[in-house]
Amino acid sequence: MGDNGSIKSTKTDYMTPRKGIDLAHALAMRLKDGKSYQDIADHYGVAKQTIFHHLSPLIGDKGELEAFKEYRADILASLQAKVVKSITDDDLQKASLSQKAVGIGVFYDKERLERGQSTGNIAVALGQVDPLDAASARDFISKQALTALGDDADEQ
Repeated sequence: MGDNGSIKSTKTDYMTPRKGIDLAHALAMRLKDGKSYQDIADHYGVAKQTIFHHLSPLIGDKGELEAFKEYRADILASLQAKVVKSITDDDLQKASLSQKAVGIGVFYDKERLERGQSTGNIAVALGQVDPLDAASARDFISKQALTALGDDADEQ
């Protein structure tokens, strides 16, 4: 019983592992090294259930995780489409040029990264530009991105 007469929970928070268990290392052992819960428990000298209790909320269903990893690029593309569809004209008017360009760039780079495509072409091109002209090059790229959205970059 607690101090105020309430019943104390005996459930351990999975993010606060028992002393001596390195949660990050245990997670890496499971996901990267393919170790079983029993192997990890043996490593830390605890019960298999203790390791399962701490790792299973972070890992979830292994089959679900594998399916997500296999289709991550398509999932990200789908989420990207939902976000783009949810953006209203009012949202676009309120967003700064910088916010619009960064948003487009992040989504595009992440999708290309997941598909195994290059994400560095613009960075390489910018790296070859005279440092005094780099800001002009970034502005040009931002304006091109806004033009692709059908927005008039000159209004900003």
